[in-house]
Amino acid sequence: MAKTTASTDRSRSAKKSEPGSSAGVKDSPKRTILRATATLTLLFVTYARVPTTKETAWEELLIFAVLLAALTIGIVFEIRRILNKTHPSLRALEAMVLIFAVYLVSFSVLYLGMSHANAHAFSEPLDHISAFYFALGAATLGFGDIVTKNDASRLAVTIQIFVNIVLIVIVGRLIIGAVRRSKSSSTSS
Repeated sequence: MAKTTASTDRSRSAKKSEPGSSAGVKDSPKRTILRATATLTLLFVTYARVPTTKETAWEELLIFAVLLAALTIGIVFEIRRILNKTHPSLRALEAMVLIFAVYLVSFSVLYLGMSHANAHAFSEPLDHISAFYFALGAATLGFGDIVTKNDASRLAVTIQIFVNIVLIVIVGRLIIGAVRRSKSSSTSS
């Protein structure tokens, strides 16, 4: 029995040190902050480069759809990464920040496109900053200084509020569950 346990321990430690194995790579807080900062910077620089003319409104809708697809894939990817990390809580925090940022930028692009396609969709024309501000306001408490003026923009805000609930309840629960599962499997090893 002691031989079996010793060989199991050796195979576990060998797996941790295999090249390409994420279990052997330690995620330090500094590395996590740098990775998240670089990703957020790239995301916001890319958002700032989204074209903003009436003729490109369909492109903004396409970008919105691509971002939502990337968000969905990213959530699955992040949960899998949390399960394989030595610091799952740190990875979960990074995942939540990145997921929320991609989510906000997605709706910012949608509102930007809606504003350029129809100048009367909102109480004022939206640029990159005001579209992000409106998306953040709709995601949280909404200040009322920029308001929707037609059914399409109201529907978009309604969808965003529904997705807020889904992100907070379902995705939050999945990420917390992944952290708990990762921690329990690492303590039982």
